[in-house]
Amino acid sequence: MNLDAHGLRCCFYTCSEVIRHRQRVGIPVPDWLRQHFIDLDTAMRAASGTSAASTATPPPQSVCDDICGTAEAAALLGLCPRQAQKLAPRIGGTLVSGRWVLSRQAVMTYMQQRRDRDV
Repeated sequence: MNLDAHGLRCCFYTCSEVIRHRQRVGIPVPDWLRQHFIDLDTAMRAASGTSAASTATPPPQSVCDDICGTAEAAALLGLCPRQAQKLAPRIGGTLVSGRWVLSRQAVMTYMQQRRDRDV
């Protein structure tokens, strides 16, 4: 199937939205989807005449790869998921579509502070 510039933009937008959604709610993004995103980005840049090598857009992952849900946070902290949900606002969690989303770095920092306090 060959797509025109508008079709490529639509596919690129859809792919990036799926990736962003999965990252926001803590669902892993499959490698094939990341690769498809890169391929669409390359095709869009080729269609517009922009060099993909010089201005390639990385897949939207840098910020969101640091995100985890309460189940993962609970496992890291040695708590049950309900305790992690109660703790989420104090660690800087954000409520997204009815689910708590936390920064892995914040969870690790909290875990270290808890260890230091207990020693």
